[in-house]
Amino acid sequence: MTGGQGTPVPLDSVPAGSLSFTAQGNVVGVMDQSFFFHFSYPPYTNSASRNTPLFPLIPDSRMDMDLALEMQHAVEKEVENETQVARYRRHRRTRSAFFIEQEERGKEEGRRRRASQHSQSGGSLSLSPQDLMGRGDNDPSEHDDTTKEAEAAFSLSDFLSTREHLPLDALYDELKDALKEIRGRRVDVLSVEYGAFIGLGKDLHGLDGDIQEMRTALLQMSREIQGTEHALDSSISRLHQALHDETTRYHTIQAGRRVNHGKKLREHLDGILQQGALDEVRSQGVMDTLESLALLGPLSDVEEDERRCKEIKRGREALVECLECLVQGEEEDEGMEKAKAWLEEHQVVPASHNES
Repeated sequence: MTGGQGTPVPLDSVPAGSLSFTAQGNVVGVMDQSFFFHFSYPPYTNSASRNTPLFPLIPDSRMDMDLALEMQHAVEKEVENETQVARYRRHRRTRSAFFIEQEERGKEEGRRRRASQHSQSGGSLSLSPQDLMGRGDNDPSEHDDTTKEAEAAFSLSDFLSTREHLPLDALYDELKDALKEIRGRRVDVLSVEYGAFIGLGKDLHGLDGDIQEMRTALLQMSREIQGTEHALDSSISRLHQALHDETTRYHTIQAGRRVNHGKKLREHLDGILQQGALDEVRSQGVMDTLESLALLGPLSDVEEDERRCKEIKRGREALVECLECLVQGEEEDEGMEKAKAWLEEHQVVPASHNES
């Protein structure tokens, strides 16, 4: 420990809890025999004279303990600030090394990935999107990955907590250095992007002819596809028209068949009705003759004639019903079946068969 003009001051000569001042305003504070610190503290002066201290600087004078404690806290705070500054500088150097390592690692991974893609493609010289972008060792995507990792590694709470007691001058210098580093990185990124743009222009040189050839081939293919589409539409229209005509012809044939069946059934029923009317007239004539001649035959013959007359009436009614069903739209086959069933049941035949 030294005194005012660099004169050594022995530690035993300074009492515990006292402060010693030099002529230049240096304060030496001693709390006990085991802890000793020294720092430079400028003396406070009044407005009248800057060289006149507010309190006398008497060597080895005893002062109040509160002032000594205040001075001790100030020294401890300054030491703590210096420790934090040194810690932050080490942290910044470590972080810069981490960024450089991550960037180199990203470049190496990009080179390996491109080499593996080239080997998988069989060594062909196909133009990939990465080649069109002109990406080499300075790949913008790699810089983006590094930036994302840096943003993920940065924590605002940690940044503020580690700089609570940092003086404004040191914080200003730190932020200035960070701004310089950011500007340098921005210049690097812009250089890489500009290089990629120039490389893209070089890679795209000469592709106009290939694009024009592809355009011509695609236009020719488009015209062929349109012609095929028109031909298919015409074929589909013809098929629809043919199906419509065939359906109309089928319905016309079915209607003609129904009309022919109706005509045949009507002729058959007309014959049955005529035969029934003749049988009824004949029976009535026989009855009139028998009554007029008073020749009564056996009662059984008269009952048989009456029964046949009733059956003829019922048959005529059934035939009329069949004709009505035919007119109302029932199937002609069903009407014919009803008429034939009735004829077979009552054994009635048309007049043409009796005459024969």
